[in-house]
Amino acid sequence: MVLGVDAGRLMLARTGSLTKLDFALTSALSLAHVAMAGGDTVGLIAYGRKVQSQINPGRGPAHLRTILEQLALVRGELVEADHARAVQTLLGRHRRRAVRL
Repeated sequence: MVLGVDAGRLMLARTGSLTKLDFALTSALSLAHVAMAGGDTVGLIAYGRKVQSQINPGRGPAHLRTILEQLALVRGELVEADHARAVQTLLGRHRRRAVRL
């Protein structure tokens, strides 16, 4: 599984004292933890206008720590996120696609 985190301008909207991006980052880390506990590999792409962080899928405590460290570096941008660029980046790096039901 590869988690995608949008860090574009719409994610800077506040909900109380936190931004939507804050909630997305917390959710991404929680989902990564649960997926790894279930035996899945987890990767990450965080992007705004450009890709800010990309981690190939992996598993284990060290990999979860890497995801945490990269999520801590994600910053909201004052421009629209380029979703097409993020998808092209993923497709260029991950040729194998699978759907699990």
